[in-house]
Amino acid sequence: MKALIVDDEPIARQVLREALEDFPEVDLVGEASNGVEAVEQVVKCDPDVVFLDLQMPELDGLAVARALRNRKLPLIVYVTAFDKHALEAFEAGGG
Repeated sequence: MKALIVDDEPIARQVLREALEDFPEVDLVGEASNGVEAVEQVVKCDPDVVFLDLQMPELDGLAVARALRNRKLPLIVYVTAFDKHALEAFEAGGG
């Protein structure tokens, strides 16, 4: 399974990257540090799953999901410390 990590916090990307190393079936195909890079990486890498931070500069995670609606969406796993965004995230087409 091809995975993409998207988070503006380098330490958060590192923690998730290290956690995914325990799953040999997961192939980390890219990382992005903001929403614009996320959209570019999804188009370039065609991941099966995207671990997507909700609060980021340029485009937040919800805007990324909306920007990708016209293509085959990968599975989106929202990554956030803010539970108030959960419902909005599901409405954006991920989760």
